Amino acid sequence: SLLPPAAAPSSPVGWRPAPPDPRASPHCACARLGPSPPLPRAAKLIKFCWEKEGGKQGRCPAPPTVPPSPPPPPPPGSGVREPGSAPPARRGGGRPLRGARARSSRARAVGISLPSLQSRSAAAAAAAAAAAWAAVPPPPSLRPPAPHPRGTMQFMLLFSRQGKLRLQKWYVPLSDKEKKKITRELVQTVLARKPKMCSFLEWRDLKIVYKRYASLYFCCAIEDQDNELITLEIIHRYVELLDKYFGSVCELDIIFNFEKAYFILDEFLLGGEVQETSKKNVLKAIEQADLLQEKLDSLL
Repeated sequence: SLLPPAAAPSSPVGWRPAPPDPRASPHCACARLGPSPPLPRAAKLIKFCWEKEGGKQGRCPAPPTVPPSPPPPPPPGSGVREPGSAPPARRGGGRPLRGARARSSRARAVGISLPSLQSRSAAAAAAAAAAAWAAVPPPPSLRPPAPHPRGTMQFMLLFSRQGKLRLQKWYVPLSDKEKKKITRELVQTVLARKPKMCSFLEWRDLKIVYKRYASLYFCCAIEDQDNELITLEIIHRYVELLDKYFGSVCELDIIFNFEKAYFILDEFLLGGEVQETSKKNVLKAIEQADLLQEKLDSLL
């Protein structure tokens, strides 16, 4: 037998005194931990010690060792559960729930229903899709027409005291019906004003600036934030160009040479804005156009 005898032999031959009580030694785990739990059969041969009472044979486990340091906590979102944390939701003691079932169980635990979570996620996805769609520019065929640039002249009208239209220049796209309506309203409004009244008036969402020269009225429409005095200077500069070209211009010159009046206006204004402020340059361009026209007439 591998176990030592229960009692000392009666024969003095080969007799040895009993070993000291291991519980008295501070190095024995039995003195600190008490009776050790049953060990497997293979571990019975590790170590033995004598109990203090009755001389019974007891088992003393190995001296205690320093417990290992706990492992670092897993990173969030890795799916690994920390030691001591609550396990995932189980169903009937079976396998832990995963995926949609686990999310539903956690939502019920905090008092949120699964449909509300789904509606929130759907709303967030719809908002993201709408933002992405808004960032994409529409094709040219679907884009709205570019508005007329502000700060430019809308149109210019020349009419006589009898209300006869002598010249009209439009810088905004309008239908013929709308043009006739605007012309009729403005002619009646301007002719009904007294001579000592102001040359500025508000009409619809525009400002009308007009000035009378002899028997002709020069009328311009500008935006609400534009300067009326600059518009008056533009009208006066155009009258000076006409007078310089025709020499003491009158209403008959514009009636019989209206194409020259349009040429001068196109050299002076472009798109409702002043493109040339020098009278010499404007008249020089008109003279060159006249020479070219004479050459073409001679060839034909």
